Amino acid sequence: MNYNGLTFFNYRERKLNHFLMRNILLPTHNRKNFMNYYLQATSTLFIISVLLFIHKDYLYRIWTQPKPGTVIILNGSSASGKSTLQKAIQKLAPVPYLSLGIDNFFNDVFPDEHGTLGTKTDTDFQHQLRSVEIKENIAHLKIGSEGQKIVHGMNAAIAAYAKAGNNIVVDYIMYDQAWMEELLHNLNNCPTYLVGVKVPLEVVEQREKNRSTSPIGHAKSHYNNVHIGNDYDMWIDNTELTPEQGALQILNFISSHPK
Repeated sequence: MNYNGLTFFNYRERKLNHFLMRNILLPTHNRKNFMNYYLQATSTLFIISVLLFIHKDYLYRIWTQPKPGTVIILNGSSASGKSTLQKAIQKLAPVPYLSLGIDNFFNDVFPDEHGTLGTKTDTDFQHQLRSVEIKENIAHLKIGSEGQKIVHGMNAAIAAYAKAGNNIVVDYIMYDQAWMEELLHNLNNCPTYLVGVKVPLEVVEQREKNRSTSPIGHAKSHYNNVHIGNDYDMWIDNTELTPEQGALQILNFISSHPK
């Protein structure tokens, strides 16, 4: 059988050679492209493997660390009812909340008559740690260089509790805006709710006189500055609500605004 002078077998042989040249024996430029892709892929996989090995400890910590706990920061002046609100949240919350903040991580740890020591030390540390300056019946708190270290430790400790998976409610007084900025920075990636607690000054001053746990005029020293610059999630007016009502408002807000 002939096809234009070619035998059937010669015709089939030419078709087979043509197929081999086009599909099996790659042209030169295709072979180069294939080798380039292969080398790039191999190099990329090698680099990824090296990076994974170098950062294996860091990646292990990320993969195994617990989910951070929810943080509620109650910020307001002294005698504004934050501690009572804090206890109400602990009582009513459907999950455990730890109470941390300005008292147990700051005020109580100082070795002075205002801390748990309850008396003056043999060596006068007050200008290094903290001191109270009274001007025009207003008690101004002064934090020294050593006292600032306690502030940093407080903010770091609060964040450490949250990052370990604990839900915490924080009783806080922002004496300095830098304090709050540092705390919120430390709480990065933790679901945090910043709550402003407000009470009229005359109510705060009366509470201050009644309880005698801080110098008279202390609350007034920071009353006008304690909320400046804060972007609150919500406000609580502690003169209009009972602690339980305020706590429920906060817990309901968290439930309806998950972070």
